[in-house]
Amino acid sequence: MAQTRESEALSKTHQMTGAEFEYTWNEWFRRQITFWRNNKMALVGLIIVTTVVVVAILAPVIAPHDPFERNMANRIASPSMEHPFGTDSIGRDTLSRVMYGARISLMVGFISVGIATIIGVPLGLLAGYSGGRVDSFIMRIMDTLITFPDIVLAIAILAILGPSIFNAMIAIGIVYIPIFARTARAPTMGESNREYVEAARALGSSVSRVVFRHVAPNILSIVIVRITVSFSYAILAEAALSFLGLSASPPTPTWGRMLNEGRGFMELAPSVAIFPGLAIAITVLGFNLLGDGLRDLFDPRQRKA
Repeated sequence: MAQTRESEALSKTHQMTGAEFEYTWNEWFRRQITFWRNNKMALVGLIIVTTVVVVAILAPVIAPHDPFERNMANRIASPSMEHPFGTDSIGRDTLSRVMYGARISLMVGFISVGIATIIGVPLGLLAGYSGGRVDSFIMRIMDTLITFPDIVLAIAILAILGPSIFNAMIAIGIVYIPIFARTARAPTMGESNREYVEAARALGSSVSRVVFRHVAPNILSIVIVRITVSFSYAILAEAALSFLGLSASPPTPTWGRMLNEGRGFMELAPSVAIFPGLAIAITVLGFNLLGDGLRDLFDPRQRKA
């Protein structure tokens, strides 16, 4: 009965005529155009991220060569029309491998950040809403995990699970769970004392209903920004693990492994390591710029003067 009264109250609040909906949509669209036009750096980040995603998806179509094909007669070749990024130590096309490496980096970012979000955000919501002993118990565990440097904790987890691309995604996801828990906890503590939450409690709503139906949607923008920025951290972490040989096994092309393979040829053919390094730097920059832009978009108070 209480849930019925709550639903009726919410439906009255959210009723909207077709004309009102059209106006709201048009107004929202105009604001987006104005924001992205005025925030050039965020637009640059959006373009970079979109480009990397498109390249990763279309790599099998647009890659000029097979990334696994060896040509020992053309090893350590300088950039040319046939091989714009040159070739590596066993004659594989560097451009094609960089394109395919984007698929690995984005997959690791998506899955590892997904793991951190799915586990960390509910823990943060529960801790922030419940307070007291529940909050203390959850956050002490998070504090323990966050005391370890990211890469050291990831290596320790991989030492237990074993080196593989799948285990690397799990390790990176576990490393970032405390960050997402803290991200969700702070705004949840503020939202828990708002009038709409008190009203939901008075109507007899359960804790899970209040947290996930009322509180969670109001911290969604903060979580989205954290997800975007964490993509760049996950890509860097995967590159570091690949560099150390703890991620995808050869001959799978990953940017970190390509850096490791090319570091011995920096004097003879620097392009072998330069282009994978640039791919990492540009992709990380794109996600960071996009994250800053989304922060400004969702919270105008954060916009720089």
